[in-house]
Amino acid sequence: MSDASKGHAYICFEGPMGAHLKPEVREKIWKREYVDIFTLLPLERFNIDRFEKGKEHRKEEDEDRRRFRLIPRTFGNWLQAFSILASIVGEKHPEQCSALFCYLDNIWEANRVYGGLAWLRYDEQFRQR
Repeated sequence: MSDASKGHAYICFEGPMGAHLKPEVREKIWKREYVDIFTLLPLERFNIDRFEKGKEHRKEEDEDRRRFRLIPRTFGNWLQAFSILASIVGEKHPEQCSALFCYLDNIWEANRVYGGLAWLRYDEQFRQR
């Protein structure tokens, strides 16, 4: 690193990836239970507001599910969510991180070669096994 750039270093730290998730979600991941990958993303990044509770009579979980369905199913969003998933797995099972990178490479290649949403369908089916 050059001396000029050292004086302009910027450090940003929010905490561990996935710090915004409920403990129950983290436990599901550690138990290798299926989690909809897009539910791992912080909703604040997508400007998706909650309905006012007086207008809608839904359970909080149903409301969250509805809001997460509004997140675009793009490869970029999947990649962010997978990074959170891998980070959480790595907290308890660091020995599995190498395999997660191999899996990520497979999904990346499927997206590159086949396009469309085939990569997403494969991921969902694979992680439900």
